[in-house]
Amino acid sequence: MLFMIFPKSNFVKMSRTAYLNLTILLVSAVFFFGTSVSAFQKIGIVDSVGKAIIPCEYHRIEKLSNGFFFLEKMDKSHPMKYSYDGTIVDQDGKPISIKLPANCTLSNVYLPRSTNSNENTGKLPSGTIMEIHSTRGFGLCGLNGEIILEPEFEAITDPCEEFFPISKGNRLERTTLLFILNSKTGERFDAPADAWIHNPGKGNPIRFKTMRGGRTFCGYMTPFGRVVISPSFSDAEEFSDDGLALVSRTGGCREFINKNGLSVSPKYEQATQFFENLAIVGIKEKDIVLYGLINEKFELILQPKFHQMQRLSKNLYAAQKVADGPWEAINSSGESLFSFPAGITHIFPQQNAITCITRNLPTAKAKYIFLDYTGNVLSSNENSRPVNFEFGLAARQVGSEWELIDKEERVTKIPNASYLKILSSERILKYAQDNRFNAAIWRNPNPVGFGPCMNRIEHFNALLKEFNLIGMPRTQLEQLLGPTENPRNGASFYWISTGVCGHSWTGIEIEFDHEKVSRWRESRKSGENLYSTSWVTTNMLLNPNPKVIERAESDPVLPLIPKPTSL
Repeated sequence: MLFMIFPKSNFVKMSRTAYLNLTILLVSAVFFFGTSVSAFQKIGIVDSVGKAIIPCEYHRIEKLSNGFFFLEKMDKSHPMKYSYDGTIVDQDGKPISIKLPANCTLSNVYLPRSTNSNENTGKLPSGTIMEIHSTRGFGLCGLNGEIILEPEFEAITDPCEEFFPISKGNRLERTTLLFILNSKTGERFDAPADAWIHNPGKGNPIRFKTMRGGRTFCGYMTPFGRVVISPSFSDAEEFSDDGLALVSRTGGCREFINKNGLSVSPKYEQATQFFENLAIVGIKEKDIVLYGLINEKFELILQPKFHQMQRLSKNLYAAQKVADGPWEAINSSGESLFSFPAGITHIFPQQNAITCITRNLPTAKAKYIFLDYTGNVLSSNENSRPVNFEFGLAARQVGSEWELIDKEERVTKIPNASYLKILSSERILKYAQDNRFNAAIWRNPNPVGFGPCMNRIEHFNALLKEFNLIGMPRTQLEQLLGPTENPRNGASFYWISTGVCGHSWTGIEIEFDHEKVSRWRESRKSGENLYSTSWVTTNMLLNPNPKVIERAESDPVLPLIPKPTSL
């Protein structure tokens, strides 16, 4: 399952962390939905009939309150990097006038949570704080451009109330707290040593992490940096409204603590936060973890007898009585309400439906079955993303195309979309994929740190489509791909993909005759074995629809077809 956690504070926005989570979710969709991730995305906004409100030419768009949107421009040097140069527009795409300090750009906006509405006033609400960026770093300013924090710091984390954590380090990875800033008074509070915060949550106390003896520990502090629960947990979640937090100690067991840091529950193998006064817990019995329900007094109200259990909605759970067996829907008393279709591998509870996925490996064709919350089948199809209605609309993918559908099943096709996210009944976030070859992305395909792997396969295919590799002058090749990355056997060499640990990789060797490309071939390492394909001497493309067969280890990774003369 994939979960996204969005920040909650007295300011309303989607943080870069949450935006990065959404991007990772799109990348993760490759596994579940069989889509291709290549090149880069441009983002815009359309209305319910597909009319462009904001053109698809931005790196990031965030929906703010009061009908405003924050737009971050594309970085000129690398389209996948953050530019930290943004603007604010209203719901019709009209720019909102703002004042910024000299030589600064707008990198983020924090609107007071008390103004969380969709009313378009045309003016940013009082109390709005703007994050600014300069060549020296990040800072904060007010609506009139008055500086609250000089733009000279490496990272600013989402605030809890008026308190902003100020940090050093890579803001897209792990940072270390320097101090906590009171944005109203300018007062700075010392932060715990070597601590960092990813998301303050609702705060008071705030979770933080620190390193000790090469291991990560979690603790809690006040919004102004005073430690109230020492970092002694291997994992910790934020405190709920009832004053309880779910934590793990070394050894992996989970338990609930109060705001004094005292354990108030038994230890569980697994546990979830409370919802409607109930929580799912896993208890080990004879080396098997079985799941049941507890109330807020930590009393078992449903004995642990299920091998898997997942909350769907109020008083509705999906559960498996037998390991890898059929799923059924039960209530908190354990009564069976309905059975799920056979062969279900994933269950996604959504606003108006339950999406069930079956997957027929190794062909990887997924079948989607949509149920209402009483178990009735709404629809069923293959190789189409789950449909979830929000604000009376749903976005769905049919083949490679995206469309909007309303509850009367009226369909609006949205051309050139690679993803749609519904923001309101009349505003839809549109992602448009740019598949053109981009030299900056080729040279740095992983600028925001999605793990250690490299994958240039789609970029290489874009190169083959847009250019004739055979006959290309060496100077042009190096302008596009850069200098050879690892000369082999007298040929130029470029990495195409690498595994997580670097033990397996795929690359291309390129040879020249009279300073022009004469031939190239795939070179690959798998484990301890090296493989090379036959030399390619004519212009080719990657086959977009290779036959699904069991591939031998020595078979090429790059399936080729002749390049049409029309390209």
